[in-house]
Amino acid sequence: MDGEKVKKFFEKDRFAMESGVVIDRVSDGEAEAHLDVDDRHLNANGTCQGGAIFTLADTAMAAAANSTGTLTVSVQVDVKFVAAAGKGRLSVIATGSADSKKLPVYIATVFDADGNIIATFSSLFYKKKQEINLNEI
Repeated sequence: MDGEKVKKFFEKDRFAMESGVVIDRVSDGEAEAHLDVDDRHLNANGTCQGGAIFTLADTAMAAAANSTGTLTVSVQVDVKFVAAAGKGRLSVIATGSADSKKLPVYIATVFDADGNIIATFSSLFYKKKQEINLNEI
């Protein structure tokens, strides 16, 4: 699957894009993305809001899962926030850890600019019968 077309498809994810998520790379079953955390991403405690971190990881896992060309949606996510993040760049690497015809599993790890793990994610996806027409993008 053409990674550039998958990235273009996810530009339609208005929430992720308006939140500042940038998809850097998509290939077969893998994706990388980043988020430059600024004031709008901080919670009342002054650290990055968990929802912003979730949006970053969810977007990367979805891009990786949809890189096959079949519309694939998340149905369950486990998240572990292991460290607080402040302002600065967060990056994520998402990969498929188990594939099946209907229920693939993808994992993602979020890192801060120093390479420290901020959060880990595991998501069960459901492959729909609908193909993504990336040729119209």
